Amino acid sequence: MKRFWFYCFYTYFIFFNKLHRGFNKINPALLLFNTRWAKKKFESRGIIDPHKEFDKTYEDPINGISIRWAEGLLCGLLFLILFNAYLTVNSLFLVYTKDLGTIVIIFCGALSLVFNSIIVFRNNIYLDHFRDFQKIERKRRKVYSVLVLVITLTTLVYFFMIFNFLTLLNPTITQTQFVP
Repeated sequence: MKRFWFYCFYTYFIFFNKLHRGFNKINPALLLFNTRWAKKKFESRGIIDPHKEFDKTYEDPINGISIRWAEGLLCGLLFLILFNAYLTVNSLFLVYTKDLGTIVIIFCGALSLVFNSIIVFRNNIYLDHFRDFQKIERKRRKVYSVLVLVITLTTLVYFFMIFNFLTLLNPTITQTQFVP
């Protein structure tokens, strides 16, 4: 399970890197790197190719922007899994309290951050797993990536379905009271 969690993180990181490369093809702001003013500015700083430097800010596996987006998505996925579990138990026992929801959201968010920081992000453990995942054959990586996509989408769809189920069980959740 721990290895699969690392593979989810790796898949999200690769997804955001590919998304960055795709947007580079249509990004008009990168044309500014080709102006004379920008070339002089980069040469004075010792930067030969500003496009490679721009790519490094995204694709760096330690401090890159893509790794931060992947961290957020991984924490969000765990938050949704925990919150879905709470909503499922809540709907099974038909317990509805207004004040408990905020506490549960904060608890699920804190628990997902603590779990991921201990298991995945501490001492950059994920870098060793990234090296292992890069050695896996391409066909198997695609199978794992599809599995990660299915689990992510299933969690998201279940989240919306459980809210729909809760509103069917208790219609007063969606009713608003207007004060004249």
